[in-house]
Amino acid sequence: MDLTNDELLYHIQVSGFAYELLRHDFLHELLGSDYEEVLYLGGKKLARKYVMNNVGEIITFFEAAGFGHLSVTNEGENKATFGLTSPLIQERMKNDEKSSYHLEAGFLAQSFENLKLQITESTIRIHKKTGVIDFYIEWDPKDQVDF
Repeated sequence: MDLTNDELLYHIQVSGFAYELLRHDFLHELLGSDYEEVLYLGGKKLARKYVMNNVGEIITFFEAAGFGHLSVTNEGENKATFGLTSPLIQERMKNDEKSSYHLEAGFLAQSFENLKLQITESTIRIHKKTGVIDFYIEWDPKDQVDF
């Protein structure tokens, strides 16, 4: 059985320290004040590369990418809310670390834009006491995407 490179990478485990070192230390140092904006745009770019066909695939992608466990907490006609949790997120909260979740927000915004074919934005709310990150996704049915 021949596995693709992505399938092989899926089975490799990386330490939380390595993940934090690259994502929060190195990238923050490299990007400075543009850190959150670049992460958001990067998340959108990733969602254009890894196109999801439904919410279930988005949830699976979040697990595979090491972002954490994503769950739908509310759905409406033109909006959805997701909660994100993981042991790594809880550790960040315990250590009172300022972390950015704009990569995930950008990925969600673009994924829903791909699914709905409508301009979509995502905002974030961090719940330090519970260690949950909420993403509020909204799309505008009057603002269609041109492909």
